[in-house]
Amino acid sequence: MTSRSRSEATPDSPASDAIHQVLEAEARARAAIERCEAAARARVEAARAEARRIRERTTHRIVELHRTQSEKTQAQIEALQAEARERADAFDLEDGDAGVIERAAERFAAELTGGTDA
Repeated sequence: MTSRSRSEATPDSPASDAIHQVLEAEARARAAIERCEAAARARVEAARAEARRIRERTTHRIVELHRTQSEKTQAQIEALQAEARERADAFDLEDGDAGVIERAAERFAAELTGGTDA
């Protein structure tokens, strides 16, 4: 009859059961970690997708804002140009009208300096 040392574990020994439980717990822990990692990757990808949607929406809004402001600015420029043409047409002077300009300038200078009208 051979004698076994106390440190040897038989398939039905308490030490064998403990080792088996530890290995099962380790396997469950690895599986839980893998699930957590997969969930984290999914959350990161969802966050990236949301960031892309936000960036695209923001870019679209900026482009639209630039377009509408450009149209408004162009309309204002055209209105100012039309007004300038109308004013220029109203003051379209002939060669002999230089005296009118000179008298108007003198009256304006008098008003500015507090002098009397010429």
